[in-house]
Amino acid sequence: VIKFAISNLKSQGLLPHEAMKSKSVTRNNRQFYLKVEQVYGHYQEELARSSALDFDDILLQAVRLLKNNPQVLERVRLTWKHILVDEWQDTNLPQYELVRLLASTPQTSSVFVVGDTDQSIYGWRGADFSNVNRFQRDFNATQVILAHNYRSTNTIVSTAQAIIEKNKDRVAKNMTSSPRAGSKIFLHEAVDDMEEAIY
Repeated sequence: VIKFAISNLKSQGLLPHEAMKSKSVTRNNRQFYLKVEQVYGHYQEELARSSALDFDDILLQAVRLLKNNPQVLERVRLTWKHILVDEWQDTNLPQYELVRLLASTPQTSSVFVVGDTDQSIYGWRGADFSNVNRFQRDFNATQVILAHNYRSTNTIVSTAQAIIEKNKDRVAKNMTSSPRAGSKIFLHEAVDDMEEAIY
């Protein structure tokens, strides 16, 4: 649980001494996050002693390196003129900041992100859905909505549409598909992973 909380803090771009600033801290879990702050600090010390980085640190350290070293940032910016990011709806704050740093120059002629606002599934891993709206604002982006599904039948698309419309935080869009209805949807509940694999 503490490991997950540390990763969550890192996905918000927070260092150990900033843990209590997290949007995850509430009156009810304040004591827990005080413990997390302490463990997070020791964990970072151990990583430093081992000359190691965890996955979250790879992103955080890259952002810090570019922010604190203008000459490194400039050299990296000159390397790429185009930036493409897929699954944008599942990016976290350090990933957003990394793209923003790399693209904040005239030499970067294009930034292209692809994302489906109805498929944001990594909130538990620190993904911040608001990056979609933040991107449009910060980059003055042109949005192209692809609302026709070529892979799924009308039955699947209309059922998915009926379910996702219940999400009050979503960007409204009406999906369409080919006119073929396809098979009816049914639910199969497997008793275990082996039965699920066989099914």
